[in-house]
Amino acid sequence: MKREIDLDVSLRIINNGPLVIIGSKGKEYDNASSVAWVSPSTKKPPALVIFVSPTHQTWDNIEECGDFSVNVISRELIKHAAYFGGISARDIDKLSITGFPSIKGKFIESPFFPMCMGNLECRVTQMDRETHMITAEVMYALADEEAFFDHWKVDSGFYTVHHLGGPYYQSGTELIEQERLKKWSE
Repeated sequence: MKREIDLDVSLRIINNGPLVIIGSKGKEYDNASSVAWVSPSTKKPPALVIFVSPTHQTWDNIEECGDFSVNVISRELIKHAAYFGGISARDIDKLSITGFPSIKGKFIESPFFPMCMGNLECRVTQMDRETHMITAEVMYALADEEAFFDHWKVDSGFYTVHHLGGPYYQSGTELIEQERLKKWSE
């Protein structure tokens, strides 16, 4: 039997991309922000789209710098993602507070995060304020060799994380509950 779904949560039915942490270069300090809406857009050249509100510092950083990184997390980083997505970088240096390691990209100015299973360095090709969509070409890609070889090695226990909405995340068959964090604590 089917049940009607409220339109406010209807897109969660198709939201199956991995939860990622976006790395962006800021004027005063670099930023990390969680994004659940990310999708490949073309294969040649490899490109993707992310959706970020123009009211967020991440949008401003990307617009100013012209690049960003997409970092695929594992289950161990859900708490970081909940914090990075739960607080604004306008007044706070999230990376310093959490001690989350970052490295300047090889082909971009924005940082990437080596603790993540996969990293994509991206150069912006288009930003649309109305739709919140940022399109970018992938300039460089890295992945943990134990976790990825032409595909994620889920048969070896390497699972991406998917934000299911609200405080719910999934990694493999495991359902994880983690509220957004407004304050960091170990």
